[in-house]
Amino acid sequence: MSQPLIECRELTKFYGSKKQPIKALGPVNFSIAAGSYTVILGKSGSGKSTLLNLLAGLDKPTDGEILIEGKDITKLSQKRLARYRSEIGIIFQFYNLLPNLNTIENILMGGWAGGSHPDYNKAKELLANLGIAHREKANITTLSGGEKQRVAIARSLISDPQILFCDEPTGALDTKNEEQVKEILEFLNKQGITIIMVTHNEEFVNNADQVIFLKDGLIQPFTKTTEESHTPPKPPTPPKPPTPPLPKVPLPKEPAKKPALPHDAKHPGHGSSKTVINV
Repeated sequence: MSQPLIECRELTKFYGSKKQPIKALGPVNFSIAAGSYTVILGKSGSGKSTLLNLLAGLDKPTDGEILIEGKDITKLSQKRLARYRSEIGIIFQFYNLLPNLNTIENILMGGWAGGSHPDYNKAKELLANLGIAHREKANITTLSGGEKQRVAIARSLISDPQILFCDEPTGALDTKNEEQVKEILEFLNKQGITIIMVTHNEEFVNNADQVIFLKDGLIQPFTKTTEESHTPPKPPTPPKPPTPPLPKVPLPKEPAKKPALPHDAKHPGHGSSKTVINV
């Protein structure tokens, strides 16, 4: 059996003081295969963003192990942890773009932050592939929400990551842009990138290989809720009775023609030629 790309063992996270600790996560145990699409699902406060931050090396656990290709990143030095973060991609809900940089500079920042020298032509290619090549030099503040998220996706891909962490990437988007981002992530997954998605939106589980459902910081069995599971089925609509044929109404007979009046009939006492009908 091949080694999983990611494996978590008894992973736990507490916040607060030692006297008054607040448990945010755990203990949780799971593994993620390379090239898979994993959805971390749960309501607000369930621990899903805490888990993502631990997996991405943005936070340290209170206890437990996070093995990436067999290496425990919780024991890495700050320098090696920074290198690990430069080798992964992260997409945030609210983009985290720098307003003092233009579009392509924000994309290149994804490489500069990791200490590498990103390829300018590759950044332009990413913009073109994501349909925003015409916004290459645009001020970030002039972009729409959908355009900003595409810039954030391009920035996360500039260093060719093996793993892409997504923290509610469609949470601030309208329905149209949400669908476009979903399609982009599905395409990237088909290219071999491991997608780990944090969301409260159950629609993302449709194409997921694995669902990690969190409740109160613990992994729970997941059952997709559907409208049918909460709403009693509607009774079948009874068939409509056959439409009765229209009644046959006898057509009115054509009225008999009046006899032609004589042209020489005259009203007595008058010299006029007015026609008179004698009864």
